Amino acid sequence: PPPPAPKKTGEVARKEDGGPNLRAPWGLSVYSRQNGYRVEEGQGFLLENAGSCLKATDWTVLMKLRVDNPSGDNRVFSSKGWGEFGWFVRNEKFTLDPELSMMTCAEKVYPNVEYQFAVTRDTEGAVKMFMNGFMCADGEPLQVDGYAIDTDQITFLHDDHSPFSGFVSKITVVEKAMSEQEVAADAGCTLLPASSDKCAATRVVTSNRAGTTASTFHDDYHYYAAIDSRRSWCARSNNKEQWLSVDTGSVQTIVGVVTQGRQDSDQWVSAYRVQVSNDNTNWTPVECDRVFQGNSERYQRVENEFSVPIMARYVRVNPYSWVNHISMRMGVLVCETPCTEIGGGLALSYALSETL
Repeated sequence: PPPPAPKKTGEVARKEDGGPNLRAPWGLSVYSRQNGYRVEEGQGFLLENAGSCLKATDWTVLMKLRVDNPSGDNRVFSSKGWGEFGWFVRNEKFTLDPELSMMTCAEKVYPNVEYQFAVTRDTEGAVKMFMNGFMCADGEPLQVDGYAIDTDQITFLHDDHSPFSGFVSKITVVEKAMSEQEVAADAGCTLLPASSDKCAATRVVTSNRAGTTASTFHDDYHYYAAIDSRRSWCARSNNKEQWLSVDTGSVQTIVGVVTQGRQDSDQWVSAYRVQVSNDNTNWTPVECDRVFQGNSERYQRVENEFSVPIMARYVRVNPYSWVNHISMRMGVLVCETPCTEIGGGLALSYALSETL
C-alpha cells in the first residue's frame, strides 16, 4: 500500500537497515503509485548527519524523476557548501552548474517523462553523469572541492531560486562510485559492447527493398526509404509502436544513423530511438533507449553519431515524435572499408539502380 501522507516536517523515508532518515521539512504534496511523491516549487528533501553511511569523496546519487518544465531551472541535488552550484535540469538538459564545468548530457529531457538521473564521484575527483543508465558526461570539475559532499547536509529537489516541480519515485545515495555497468544494471539497461575498430572515415549504408523491413507502410511506393531518394517510408499509423529497420549486410562497426524527411511532402520524424541486432530477432536499445533528435524540415540530412561505435548488423529506428505524419528516409553510418582490387589495381565500383 502507499505510505501515509507525510506531515509537513515529517520523515518520508525510514531506512530499515540503519542510518538517518530522509526528511521533507518544506512539505510534500500527494503520493501516486504510478509516479511517486509530487514535489511542488519550494519543497524537496533533506538528508542530514549521514557520515556513518556515506563518504564525502566517493559516492553515487541515483534519482527517478519526472520534471514538469525541463526548460526552466530545476535543482536536482546539492550539498552544504556548494552554494549556487550543483546538478540541475535546465534548458531541457541534465547539467552540472557552473557552465564552465562543461558537463552537460546531450539527450533532451522531455516534460512529464520518467528518467533515472545518476551522478558518481570517485576518490580521484572523477565525476560521471548518467541518464537511464548510460554515461552521458564526465570530467574532473574543480569547483567546491571537486564536488565532495558534506555528509551533514544533502538536499534534493529544493532551491529557493531554482525550484523543482514534478515527481520523484526514487532517491538512493551510495557510499562508493558505482561502475558504469552497475549504474546501467540499476536502471535496467544492457550496455552494448563497443567496437574496437577505429574509423578513418564513414559511409552511409542506405535502405533498399531487400534489406528494409517496417512495422507498417502506407503502400508499396512508400516502403522504400533510401537517403536522397524520391521515395520515403510512410507508416500506416501514427504512434510510437512504428519502426523502420535496415540490414547493413553483415555484423560490422555501426557509427550512427542519418535521416531525412519525406521528399515530396512536409512530413518528418523529429525524434527517435534506435535498436540494434545481429540476428533480426533479438534487439537491444542503443545508449539505454536514448531519444535522438531528428529532422526539423524534410530536405536536410541529419546525422546522429553514437557516443561509442558498436558492433551490429541490423539497425532499427523507432519514431518518438513527428511532424504531420511518420515519414522518413534513413541510412546507417558505418566505417568506410578499403577499396577493392580489380585487375591488379584498386577500384571503386558502384551498382546503379532506377529505384533511386
